[in-house]
Amino acid sequence: MSGFIIDRNRQYIYVSIPKNASTAMRLFLESPETPWQMHGNHMIRKHVRDLGLTAVLVSRNPYSRAVSSYRFTIHTSNVINIWKRTLNRDVTNYSFLDWCRAVSDTNDKLLEHHSKSQLWHIRLMGGEIVVDKKQIFPSETLHATWTVIKKMFGTDRCLTVRIPRQDKPETRDFSDYRSLYCKESLDLVSARYSDDFSFFGYNKCSSLADLYNVHLHTRSTLTQ
Repeated sequence: MSGFIIDRNRQYIYVSIPKNASTAMRLFLESPETPWQMHGNHMIRKHVRDLGLTAVLVSRNPYSRAVSSYRFTIHTSNVINIWKRTLNRDVTNYSFLDWCRAVSDTNDKLLEHHSKSQLWHIRLMGGEIVVDKKQIFPSETLHATWTVIKKMFGTDRCLTVRIPRQDKPETRDFSDYRSLYCKESLDLVSARYSDDFSFFGYNKCSSLADLYNVHLHTRSTLTQ
């Protein structure tokens, strides 16, 4: 399950997408008046379409998100168990390329939530997406847009950046995510998360040279 936080006074609902600054956003928005709640896709329809709330969410470049999802998967016991139980795969010793091949062979419905496409978390049955692209904030530029977000939710809180836990250093790998890519994994991620690239306005890379030479945290202009 993903999660959401509702601000009924301002008619907003923050929809969390795993690996998209969701912890920082939860720390920023959660309060006794606006508690964290779990949701399935049907709940988005209830709150956004039926109740008229405006959905707000954070997007992330699919290339960096894929590596983050992979690292989280192989170091998180309950996620490893989900892969074993639902897909009969032991991902404990998977390389990034192994993970890319696995997710490419599996549709979103069967994947563990952190490996699903970003669109899966906001797409309703029938394919409808009830999110105004004006309310999508790229994780790569959250600091630059924080003033806008604070105004929307009426708070003066600061953006909280997670600090690595010293007791579990192996679970927090801050090396350049691009170093994990080879040509095959690049092509697999580009194809597997193609809809995410298109909808959220991120540019695909056709070669490793593109991956290293192009600033991946910039987006093409979103279609309004």
